[in-house]
Amino acid sequence: MPITLNGSGTVSGISAGGLPDGCIQSADIASGVIPAGGKILKVESASTNNKITSTSLSYVDLMSSSITTTADNSKILLIAHISISKFDNHSFLGRFLRNGSAISGTGGVKDFSSQEDGVWLNVRSATYSVNPQVVVYLDSPSVNASTSLTYKVQGKTTNTGYGFAFNRTLSNSNTLHESTVFSNIALMEISA
Repeated sequence: MPITLNGSGTVSGISAGGLPDGCIQSADIASGVIPAGGKILKVESASTNNKITSTSLSYVDLMSSSITTTADNSKILLIAHISISKFDNHSFLGRFLRNGSAISGTGGVKDFSSQEDGVWLNVRSATYSVNPQVVVYLDSPSVNASTSLTYKVQGKTTNTGYGFAFNRTLSNSNTLHESTVFSNIALMEISA
């Protein structure tokens, strides 16, 4: 079919994909045609196989990752995969920090001994296994472009007599298989 320039200012006869690559720039597209929000602008991640055991009632750092925003008012999608071993009797509690401060309102479980907000994970497992846990949270840090954000994953036990292990079994009876255990965190900047 031939390409026809119609008297009304329209063009007919162009099939889908008929224009050369790169001939339409983003400035040529009318405002509102492509929705502005919801695009993934940047992704950062970190992985660790560091092995930690703790009987602390205070939070200890488990892993972290940083991202520098590319746009104003972006949201950050956090995805944490952590490998935890815990005595059955008491819980492991986990939380996210943004630039050193606990992210409040991450919902889920609260540490009822202190009504502490921001706790998102309550794990009870066998001492002979390492259980993978995945937590997903959409953070709204309300920052401008070029802002550096560091997110940490922290954890603690609820009883010093019943600690937890990170990236290993708490019983330490199966060290042969522990070399393959890891945890990771991914940060995705989502446009507003």
